[in-house]
Amino acid sequence: MVTVASPDAATTRLVVPAPWWVFAAGTVAASLIPGWRRHPLLAIPALLSTLPWWPGPFPAIALMWTGPLAWAPIGFAFVAAVGSGPLISIGRAIGAGDCRRSMALSGVATLAVGVIVAWTVAPRVPGGDEPHYLVIAQSLIKDGDLRIENNHRDPDYVAMFGVLKPDRLRNGRNGEIYSIHAPGLAVLVLPAYAMFGYRGAQAMVLLLAAMTGSLIWRLGWRTTRDTRAAWFAWAAVVGSTSFLLQSVTVFPDGPGALVVAAGLLLLLKLRDEPARVGLRALVVVSALVGALPWLHTRFAVLAGVVGLLVLWRLVTDESRPLGARRARVATFLALPLVSAAGWFTFFEVIYGTPNPTAPYGADPGTRLAYVPGGLVALLFDEQFGLITYAPVLCVAAIGFWRAADRQLGRTRLESLAIVVPYLVAVTTYWMWWAGRPAPPARFAAAILPALAPGLAIAWHRAGAGVRRGLLALLALSIAITVVVVGIDRGGLAWNDRDAEARWLDWLGPVVNLPRGWPSFFWKLNPDKLTSELPFALHVGLWLAIFLAAWIVVQAIGRRRSWTGGTWRLGLALGLLAGVMTATQVGWWLNGVNGLDPARSQIALLSRGASAWSVAALGIRRVARPLDVGLTIRSEEPGRTDAPAPWLTLSSVPPGQYALHVTTSRPRPGQLLVTVGEASRPLRTFDVQPVNRQTFEMSLPAGALGLTVAQDAALSAIGGRVDLEPTHLLGAAPLARSSMAYESADVFFVDDNVFVESAGFWVRGEQTANVVVAPPAIRGGRGTPGAGFQMVLRNGAAQNVVTVDTGNHPPSTLRLAPSEERAVDLSQGVSSDAVRVQIRSASGFRPSDASQSADTRYLGVWVALR
Repeated sequence: MVTVASPDAATTRLVVPAPWWVFAAGTVAASLIPGWRRHPLLAIPALLSTLPWWPGPFPAIALMWTGPLAWAPIGFAFVAAVGSGPLISIGRAIGAGDCRRSMALSGVATLAVGVIVAWTVAPRVPGGDEPHYLVIAQSLIKDGDLRIENNHRDPDYVAMFGVLKPDRLRNGRNGEIYSIHAPGLAVLVLPAYAMFGYRGAQAMVLLLAAMTGSLIWRLGWRTTRDTRAAWFAWAAVVGSTSFLLQSVTVFPDGPGALVVAAGLLLLLKLRDEPARVGLRALVVVSALVGALPWLHTRFAVLAGVVGLLVLWRLVTDESRPLGARRARVATFLALPLVSAAGWFTFFEVIYGTPNPTAPYGADPGTRLAYVPGGLVALLFDEQFGLITYAPVLCVAAIGFWRAADRQLGRTRLESLAIVVPYLVAVTTYWMWWAGRPAPPARFAAAILPALAPGLAIAWHRAGAGVRRGLLALLALSIAITVVVVGIDRGGLAWNDRDAEARWLDWLGPVVNLPRGWPSFFWKLNPDKLTSELPFALHVGLWLAIFLAAWIVVQAIGRRRSWTGGTWRLGLALGLLAGVMTATQVGWWLNGVNGLDPARSQIALLSRGASAWSVAALGIRRVARPLDVGLTIRSEEPGRTDAPAPWLTLSSVPPGQYALHVTTSRPRPGQLLVTVGEASRPLRTFDVQPVNRQTFEMSLPAGALGLTVAQDAALSAIGGRVDLEPTHLLGAAPLARSSMAYESADVFFVDDNVFVESAGFWVRGEQTANVVVAPPAIRGGRGTPGAGFQMVLRNGAAQNVVTVDTGNHPPSTLRLAPSEERAVDLSQGVSSDAVRVQIRSASGFRPSDASQSADTRYLGVWVALR
């Protein structure tokens, strides 16, 4: 564990070493890797993770490889030592070099990975617009129509998705409510949804994704006739976060990708062997193209482009006479034309106009002026950018650039003809990030198969050294996917537009990674498009840095005739150096010092262990982290519409704290201290008109979340609050919320209570854990005084209540309806606060005994006096 003593400088670090046996086990494990035994220098990248232990006046960037990110240099060193040998062995074992076998394997592998991802993110879905797509299916199943207002009140629908307002901007011409979303996806998943509910609909999307995975492999192979190139293209696309999330969620983008893949595959077949393309293939693709606009209005662009490209191939097919070409053109056009007529009629019947943008109101909000910034952001924004989460996908641009011969040149043009107009179309809409919260690059997921030819060409035409670089990018992309999808069951995959990427925040508990990565929203002013320029500059500098690192490594490698292991070492060091350089440049551009250590500092406090203080002049042992004057500053807030609180922290351990308040200029005001989800502040501090002042505060139960918010007067002048721990009380379950009563502060450790202004109810048949602190210790240290009591009043039913303070045998109280008892909390208590466990054996609902609308299941009422 590594942190810093002050958020202002990395000069003094606090480190807690792992147990000795971890070092011993790591040494033994390292000695078992043949590459490291033969070439010890291949382990050099791993040394970056030891930088915090070196005495010296290091800058913040030296602490980048800490926390979870400490494993990145170690991982690169491992890959440098092992190489691609294991992958080659696995490929041989499964027969990945056989074309026909690989077509099936790629689909099965896509399905297997999708099932794992579906299980992983299960607690996070359904979410976003998924329930709104499925309410259309619900309406079709139960009512046989598209009017959804009554279905939002359907008990089955509410039980599955909760109470949701219909998603619409305008009513139909008949005054009825229709969903803003297209009905095609609902029709597609309707049978599975009718039989198995949400999981059935999810399974249908997953099966379509497996078909898409197989087609992506075929695209790579048919472009190059190289099985390894095809597998590289497949892994790059299917392994991306955007593809996998859309393969397990009920959105139209996954099925849209299937249509794009099928259309491109038909184009490649028409390129290579047009005489063997039969009517069945034309009819299948024409049906898929015709269905695209029904999945989403923006897919009309894809349908038009794919349809025109196929028509051009059919018209220029020199293997057939003119009459046969005309017949095939007519065959291909039939279904899309019928579908288009029905599509426009659909809007005419419901909204009174054939305009497909009718559901979005009078102004759908599209502007060409949004395209430049939106396009760059859709690719490179730290929260929602496609390339940010899958850097290997940028290799497609290299492949398209190198597609110099006539046939590959036509494939390049066709792929770009699909990608570019579609991305331009979706970025004319201001909400290119696709909702709040949203996964990365959902609006770009449908065109991912169009990148497969470029990826395959890049691999096929690369030399040995370049291929090692491509594998490094692939490994990095898959590692990002594993982190984003795997940590906290997908908790890092969905972001709100607050300029704070959750995956970067998790990776960097000491340094400020989100400010090092390009963010579209960090300096954005929606009223001024010129505010997008700092983001564009940041992206440009990042690309220049990584391009320079690539050129330098390639130049050195060729000049010195590097071999396999040395190539991998050079690429690893180049990539790590590029990331460090780019992050430092981002900090300079955004005007931050690069440190954001609050989470790591609190983690150190929570462990309560001794640490080593590493400074410029040496290393010394410190018995307590408090001995070095630890100062904790707020975790950096994301971009929000309201002023951010001056202090926001998570998992603050129990103890006494000093709040050091600094204002930009003297002004009176108030600071409001709130614990977790409390409905009102635990404490209010009156700030005097001076620049610096300190307040004492006790948190005997700690806080899962602690917020110190300023009033309007202090917000107007600006300032900050630093938290200094002065005394820790040891590890214990942390408070979820609190309430300051006249007689005591009460901290609620769990959710088994209903908190009210005069006291709280313990839930019926539940056990509540609370921490009670009398007024004597509110501002600092102290002990409960005499006469400190907890009053229990039973509800409307017989009850047995057990009270355990931990200092005496538990008290068991048999209470009649409305009976009241008092429990003395002061006798024999010597700590700063009293931890109390209250068990209510039974309960009642006020609505059962009167005309009350209160349906809560209540146990016993608790008040303090």
